[in-house]
Amino acid sequence: MTNSRRAHRRASTARSHRARRDPSRYRTALPALSVRARLTLLTALFAVLVVLGGLIAAVGLRDSLARTDRQTTVVGPALDANRDVEDTMITAQSALRGYLVANLSLRSGVASGGLNVAEFRRQYGDAQARYKSELQRVDSLLSRAEYTSDPQVRRDLEGLRRRQNDAVAAWWEYAQLAQSRFDLDPAFVASGDALFEQVEAANAAVSDRIVVEREALRREMSETIRETQRQVLVATLIALIAATGFGWWTIHGLTGPLARLRNTCREQADGSRTAWAAEDRGAREVRELARGLNALTATQHALLDEQAYALALAKTTRELARRIQDAGDVEAAFVLAVEGVGISLAADRGSCMVSRVGGVDTGLCATWTRRQGVAQSRVPAAALRAVQDDVRRLWRGDRCLLVEAGAGDDGVLPLPRDCAGGVEAAIVAAFGTGDTPYGVLVIGTHHAQCWTPAQAGFVQGIAAELGRAVAAAEVARARSEHVHRLEELDRQKDGFLSTVSHELRTPLTSINGYLELLEDGDAGSLSEEQARMLAVIERNAVRLRGLIEDLLLINRMRDGGTENAEAVDVDRLVTDAAEEMAPLAKAKGVLLDVASMTGVPVNGNRAQLARVLTNLLSNSVKFTPPGGRVRLRTLRAIDGGTVRIVCSDEGMGIPAAEQEKLFTRFFRASNATRAEVPGTGLGLVVVKGIVEAHGGRLQLSSTEGVGTTVVVELPISVAAVNRA
Repeated sequence: MTNSRRAHRRASTARSHRARRDPSRYRTALPALSVRARLTLLTALFAVLVVLGGLIAAVGLRDSLARTDRQTTVVGPALDANRDVEDTMITAQSALRGYLVANLSLRSGVASGGLNVAEFRRQYGDAQARYKSELQRVDSLLSRAEYTSDPQVRRDLEGLRRRQNDAVAAWWEYAQLAQSRFDLDPAFVASGDALFEQVEAANAAVSDRIVVEREALRREMSETIRETQRQVLVATLIALIAATGFGWWTIHGLTGPLARLRNTCREQADGSRTAWAAEDRGAREVRELARGLNALTATQHALLDEQAYALALAKTTRELARRIQDAGDVEAAFVLAVEGVGISLAADRGSCMVSRVGGVDTGLCATWTRRQGVAQSRVPAAALRAVQDDVRRLWRGDRCLLVEAGAGDDGVLPLPRDCAGGVEAAIVAAFGTGDTPYGVLVIGTHHAQCWTPAQAGFVQGIAAELGRAVAAAEVARARSEHVHRLEELDRQKDGFLSTVSHELRTPLTSINGYLELLEDGDAGSLSEEQARMLAVIERNAVRLRGLIEDLLLINRMRDGGTENAEAVDVDRLVTDAAEEMAPLAKAKGVLLDVASMTGVPVNGNRAQLARVLTNLLSNSVKFTPPGGRVRLRTLRAIDGGTVRIVCSDEGMGIPAAEQEKLFTRFFRASNATRAEVPGTGLGLVVVKGIVEAHGGRLQLSSTEGVGTTVVVELPISVAAVNRA
């Protein structure tokens, strides 16, 4: 017993003797009620007062809270949202007028007076992107049940909202139409102003109706709050008087007996490990409390010691895990693990063994002893099979075995005798991944040992790190082999495709040459049937040449980039493609409608971009029935940085379930196959590859039986953007 404990005991004994000599000195004026009874009464009183005060406040504030909630969550946000709609529409109106005036000035060659077309387009686009969501927010707030319970008000609001939505929709239809016009007809402009006045009037009507509701709510809330304040003030005053009186009575009767316990607790809170409560002073409850406090103090000291040890082990676990992760190979990780765990637990011996990895028996064993350090060896094949069975059983069970005595007995440890080394107590932890065990980590002492949960968790944590290290090494090895095989297969495939494509061109050139000789009559005159057969051969030769060129182009695009890039006039490109496809369209009876007035170039390979337009027009003409129409349009995007080429037809369309496969090589839609429309399934693949190689985007939309629309978006040449 320490000196402080002895001093405390002597002081307590002296006080007891003094109390026996003069009992009236420590006699209190407490009535017969026990501490428990006093606290029970005080708690009951407080509970009753709190419940009464809460009921009064709840009754008084219920309506106020409901109206406040309506004001803050529905009415106020609805008014703000409606004003946002107004601001957005004003911005859109101003941006549209500025854009039309500036655009008309540019087309007519008149100075724009400093008007920025791009800024107007940006403002207009922002407003167009916002107004629908803002209208939806207004409708959502005003249609909520919390806004009003009056059916007439709800019907009035529904009519006002419908009026505003219709006015806004009508104005946006006018705005879309205004962008496509090339003049500013006064009557047309006046109609737009009238539509916008309707929007403003509808918006103002909605705002006025919301303001009326908001002002009514404010009046009701003010009156309710004033009445609630009066009621709560009276109830609080009564509760305060009652609680103060009864609380003083209870506290006065308890402070004396509990003062000593308070001082003891303060000493313990200050970190003293020698402060103990006196168990022979005070009432029965106080003595019981003192005995419980002393028991808790003893438990706390033990827990603090154990927690400090567990924290030290956790820190060691993190440091050792980091070193294992940074180890160069699995053998080095085993050495670090067995040595680090053995030293941290003050053990006598440790072993780490890998029995089987990747279907191969290893038997690698790293052994550490306090005197000799680390040594590596391999378990003989005969002993390894028995060890593997033990490791599998341990992995399928608890995966951690605690042996506090008798570990040296045969069959207890899953290790050969030379690795176990005669340990008496041990912690055995298996490691692996999934259902596959890799090995076991064993830490032991030459004497009996009572292992703690912190020590067992420490060994299990390091064993888990070893399992991850072995698994990572296996994954890295397998990934390296897999990547190497994939790279080799890819090189072989590319080489085969390139070789076959080039080899096919040689006989095809010879075929085309002899076809020309036959058609020119060098081998004699041809009959009508022979000429027809030669025409069939020539068409298929052209198809074969196109297929070979597509394969070669796809193979080149895989290498990335574009060759011979230059500034390409989009309008000229579209005109040339239309002239090239005009005979085919005329022969099939398809109307070819082409219009291009962008006036800006794009940067790229002229031949490849021409191939894009040719493939798109060819597909459209091929799949459009006689009498149908194929449209090709170009326009500059509203952001001013790209050119869009839109090709649409009135053909058979593409089934919705098959559209996601359109850009797969050699894929053809089922309806095209049934209709026996010729094709290779490479046209759109080539188009997509060329567009993306030029930094553009390709979008396709199609409806079966209606037609298909393809949009190609290409970035404008940098020089053209700078001039703009």
